[in-house]
Order: sequence, then structure tokens, then C-alpha cells
Amino acid sequence: MKTVAPQIAIVQIEQLEELARRTAEHVLTEVTPQPPPEILDVTSACAFLLVSRTTLHRWRTMGLPTHMVGDSPRFLRSELINWVAGHGAGGAP
Repeated sequence: MKTVAPQIAIVQIEQLEELARRTAEHVLTEVTPQPPPEILDVTSACAFLLVSRTTLHRWRTMGLPTHMVGDSPRFLRSELINWVAGHGAGGAP
């Protein structure tokens, strides 16, 4: 195992402040969990609702709010929450 001698760096206070500012920005933007997206595709909606694609499709035929983007269905997280709350876990009103 190779040992490395400690190194000492001399920095000006302005450099140290800039390093602290950049580190704080990184923590706030990269490390801090971001809220989940509001618009979900089928895979994300299934994961969010903990249901299969088959169940999601059945719920769509029962009136689950769906927004088409081209040929792809999309779902608003808030609408999914409200719809499921009004229909129970099985999708029945």
C-alpha cells in the first residue's frame, strides 16, 4: 500500500468562500431530492399507483383521466391521486 504525504494548500478567503458557495449550490441542486414529476408516462403511472399495465388500461376504460401526447398516454399525478381516492383501490366508484 502506498502512503501519501499530506499536502497543505494555501488559499485566499475569497477562494474558500467561492468553493463553499459552489458546494452549497451542488448540494441544493444535485443531492437534495427533487419533487417527482407531475406528468407521468404509462410505466411511471403504474409504478406510482403500484398497479400493472393491465389494471391501468382497465382504469382508463373506466374514466381514469388520460392526456394523449401523440399516440402516448400521459397522466397528471394530481389527477391520478384524485381519481383513485374517489374510486377506491379497485377502481370502482
